[in-house]
Amino acid sequence: MNMKTSSFARTAVMAVLCIAALTGCKKETEPSPELSARVTGSYTISTIETGGKTYQAGQTNLKGGLTVVRESETSVGIDLNITTKDNGDFLQGNVSDVSLTDAGNGEVNLVKSGDNFGKGGNGRISVKVSDSNDQDMIITLKK
Repeated sequence: MNMKTSSFARTAVMAVLCIAALTGCKKETEPSPELSARVTGSYTISTIETGGKTYQAGQTNLKGGLTVVRESETSVGIDLNITTKDNGDFLQGNVSDVSLTDAGNGEVNLVKSGDNFGKGGNGRISVKVSDSNDQDMIITLKK
């Protein structure tokens, strides 16, 4: 082997070893934020789905929002302040000890007394409620 071939072979071997070392390293995955961190914050009504139709907040008789506060890594409290546009009560008050379970894709399920009543994460929360006429609806709120 001459000197040029030997130098080229050594360089090629070093390049292969560097590539193998870099691709063989495990990438550090970022830890997922705790469940409560995915949903804490203040939210305002965005849409309301009822009777198979979706309405923008401005097309409805409801206004306001909710605030989610951390109680632990896996539970939150929700302060509700959703009223009718003429300031009548609709969903008012506090709900504590809301359990959170991972729903995948950065979202969590909202569970109270074994009932899954909503989902949140990625800057939005959707909750299932019934109005005074027992009409089911899904209220979606955004940060």
